[in-house]
Amino acid sequence: MIELLEQINRALNQRKIRKTIGIITPYNAQKRRLRSEVEKYDFKNFDELKIDTVDAFQGEEADIIIYSTVKTYGNLSFLLDSKRLNVAISRAKENLIFVGKKSFFENLRSDEKNIFNAILISLKRFL
Repeated sequence: MIELLEQINRALNQRKIRKTIGIITPYNAQKRRLRSEVEKYDFKNFDELKIDTVDAFQGEEADIIIYSTVKTYGNLSFLLDSKRLNVAISRAKENLIFVGKKSFFENLRSDEKNIFNAILISLKRFL
């Protein structure tokens, strides 16, 4: 995650612009871990860097949203819940970035009843 944030910071610096960044994760433990890691760095081209859970991010937005899928095994119903996915993917004003293990995206099954699952499946072509 730090490497991705550094890449975004460099790109913004080259363009001489600043952006708000949001990192969304489904789980509190991951939120705490990410906050702990990120506080060690100074990203000068971020107007704001907010890290929170999907539920806490409801009603918020940022120029760039990074959605960290974290869990890639076991029961994924919480992670793939359509309401949570709606919050996660609708918070971005300009860019949406999904971060997770390649195997998570490769193992998704098509489900016509869940449009958000279909969106994630369509991301497979970018792996």
